[in-house]
Amino acid sequence: AVGSSKYVDRTCILCIGQIRTGGANQNGLSRNRYCEAKIIRICANSYTMEDPILALLDGGLIDLLALHEDNAYSYVFDGQAGVLDHGLATASLVHQVTEADVWHINADEPSVIDYNTEFKPQDLYQPHVYRASDHDPVLLGIDLGRCAFEDAGTTRTLLGDCSTDETILVPSGWTLDGGGYTISAFDPADDHFRGAIVANGGAVAHVTNLTVTTYELADVCDAGADRLRGILLDGAAGSVTASHAIDINQGPSGCQEGNGIEVRNAPFATDGVDLAVTITGNEVTGYQKTGILANGSVDATIRDNVVTGAGPIGYIAQNGVQVGFGGRAFIRGNTVSGNSYTGPDVACGLLFFEADGVRQQANTLFVNERDICNFGRGGGNARPND
Repeated sequence: AVGSSKYVDRTCILCIGQIRTGGANQNGLSRNRYCEAKIIRICANSYTMEDPILALLDGGLIDLLALHEDNAYSYVFDGQAGVLDHGLATASLVHQVTEADVWHINADEPSVIDYNTEFKPQDLYQPHVYRASDHDPVLLGIDLGRCAFEDAGTTRTLLGDCSTDETILVPSGWTLDGGGYTISAFDPADDHFRGAIVANGGAVAHVTNLTVTTYELADVCDAGADRLRGILLDGAAGSVTASHAIDINQGPSGCQEGNGIEVRNAPFATDGVDLAVTITGNEVTGYQKTGILANGSVDATIRDNVVTGAGPIGYIAQNGVQVGFGGRAFIRGNTVSGNSYTGPDVACGLLFFEADGVRQQANTLFVNERDICNFGRGGGNARPND
């Protein structure tokens, strides 16, 4: 019955993703359509609890009005109200629907003002929106770039590629699992992107299997918390593993920001209490200033990462891995290359600056202006914290 024009008057299908179209049935729904994300606005001449709509819901579609509005109705007959107009979506698209509502401009209005001429002793039609039909329209708000997550215990999993114009925070003690998807940062309207794409929201955070990147960010230099970073742990223990920080930059910029993965903790001296952080199995490329940065009172294990600079370049002195300002680190098994500056300063594969103990071994370093720059490694007595 669902495929019969007896039940379905008007159907609007928005399909997002890969589409394969075959023959269509009577109501215009494709028989062989494959769609990763689909939304349907349908006037079915069937109420929510009648067979045609129940069949669609049983097939996996989700009623958007039921999610977003209480006591919805779109049609009134003999004083009884119900929903004959529906907004349905696949589960993969529901998280990108921001609103579902009924615009009450028709069903509650008297028929004497509609455009029909029959059974009217006096025609009071006016060219406005009211009583343009006997059904109320369903309004759906959709943000196709919205980042959506699924929570299970203390793990928050990204459900698809998305974009953001502000920092996404990982709750304290939680793990953000990227699920292999990408978060892209873009400039908000009338401003520019500020801060990290992903950062900790408390004292402990873990990030895994996530890609972060940027899209045509404005070349505006920021300081402090507004400096551009891909993934940031600031004042937090935790880990960044099996992730990708790609093109964390503002174009060919000389701004001293744009770090792929950064961990930091005050005080930025050797007398602080170190927080343990692990940075392993990541790929960092296209960064503006530094690939992996560990500054301040941190005890970092930095292992098995691939860090690739853009050098030789003339607009900024990049560094592959930096440990400084009281930081401690065990650095092993990383591949660091392409950090080369044609200007007056120096770019480094590994940079140690006023650190509190750095031990590095079995790293592959090549095509760097200098493979290792030691401006105070603090004795090289660091031990892995795991």
